[in-house]
Amino acid sequence: MWATPVAADGTCPAPYAQTRVPLYRFWRPFGDSNHRFTTDRGVVSAMIAKGWIDEGAAMCVLPPS
Repeated sequence: MWATPVAADGTCPAPYAQTRVPLYRFWRPFGDSNHRFTTDRGVVSAMIAKGWIDEGAAMCVLPPS
């Protein structure tokens, strides 16, 4: 299984907490409406600063290698 649901608090629940990371979803409500995804919290801050809407953790995935 590649993706698993997130817990209500946006974390990856057991038994996947040790092997998965949250995948965050963003939406751009202006121009051509678009979505982006990232596992990097630094990207989260940058996207919000550019006006994207943080939709929170969408799922838990394997971390980037």
